[in-house]
Amino acid sequence: MSWPASPVPPGWPASPPGVLVGTHPPPAGSPAVPTGQPGAAPPIFPPPVPTRLPPRRAPRWLSVAGTVLGLAAAILSFGFLTWMVLAVYAAWRRSWRTTLAAACYLALVVGFVAAFADLDAEAEATDLELLSLLGLGVAWLGGALHVLLLDRRVWGVVTGQRSRRAENRRVLREQARFLLHHHPAARHDLRIGRPDLPRTFDDGGLIDLNAVPEPVIGTLPGLSPPQYQQVIMDRWLRGPYTSMEDLAARCLLPPTVTDALREILVFLPPPPPPDRPA
Repeated sequence: MSWPASPVPPGWPASPPGVLVGTHPPPAGSPAVPTGQPGAAPPIFPPPVPTRLPPRRAPRWLSVAGTVLGLAAAILSFGFLTWMVLAVYAAWRRSWRTTLAAACYLALVVGFVAAFADLDAEAEATDLELLSLLGLGVAWLGGALHVLLLDRRVWGVVTGQRSRRAENRRVLREQARFLLHHHPAARHDLRIGRPDLPRTFDDGGLIDLNAVPEPVIGTLPGLSPPQYQQVIMDRWLRGPYTSMEDLAARCLLPPTVTDALREILVFLPPPPPPDRPA
């Protein structure tokens, strides 16, 4: 399928980046178009619209729903289904530690059922039966707490790992911005803002919006598929962005999206073209 020839609108670039204009031979049997006559123009391809979006991570609501359902199953079953919830987590994460915990909770439930299977209502409870009752309590309350801590966000908040990791990333980003301001050559030497390129310098997750390819833009937090396509299209049509305010105005991004992007985006001007030999 070939695109019909059309004149280039004023102010538009001659062709999309990465597309060669006029290199496709005409189909067999089609009349030749003389290039020297007025009105003859090479075929113009439409702007690059991303057809395949990058894979998205699991939404947050799915993780929250899984934690809520696991807690409900462990609490409402009085610990009898705690082992099943842990088994599902173990299969999903392929964790042998969680598998071992699920086996322990199952052993507590089996021990409780075996101890009270032949219980006489008039006989006094033995030490074994009291111990099995205590084990069921551990599977009930301890298992519910265990399911809650399996949520990575909850675990990060309880242990403080999430706040320490976020602070370390923030410090790395500030150092990278300092290098960009005082040593512009670090942009190319250290490849700051280019997670798509191999590098050894950790810039804290900075992304140069004017230089990264389309799949990297699709990983920006908070961008919906239409907004992702709008950013790609506007960057191609109107050139690089100059600031976060410029990005928000040109792509009509709400403050909820720009606030999340302000910490990780940099807007570096495109490098100058190489000097021609004398």
